[in-house]
Amino acid sequence: MPNGDRLFMIIMVTSLFLAAGGVGYMMATDNSGEAYTEFYLLGAEEQFQNHPAPLNVREEMKISCAVVNHEFRSTVYTIVMKVNGKRIMGLQPVEIPHGTKWEAAAAFSPAEADDKGKVELYLYKDRNVEPHRYLSFWINVQ
Repeated sequence: MPNGDRLFMIIMVTSLFLAAGGVGYMMATDNSGEAYTEFYLLGAEEQFQNHPAPLNVREEMKISCAVVNHEFRSTVYTIVMKVNGKRIMGLQPVEIPHGTKWEAAAAFSPAEADDKGKVELYLYKDRNVEPHRYLSFWINVQ
């Protein structure tokens, strides 16, 4: 085989291997989908419904919230809870890997009667100052 043909064959085979490797890499690391975060509340039996349920003053209300990371990277999240605009708790930042669901339980006891108490949960992403997601619901405290 002449030297020119041999060199051409080596270049062609090398190009094919590089192209196959590039396609394989793109398929393995495909993150072309939409990056987003799920943030929702869970109550008894993994559902959050029938609220506002009447509460008595100083009666404990338990809720669970879930965060599912679909950001295609590990992400740090922080949750802050407010009742009637007053911060009552904040969970420590937690790092959640891509594709992972994380749940946290929280409880609070309203200190005074209020027929329209508002509970707000703020989800902060990557230690940003502005909330990434927001949830709220109303409670009736007797």
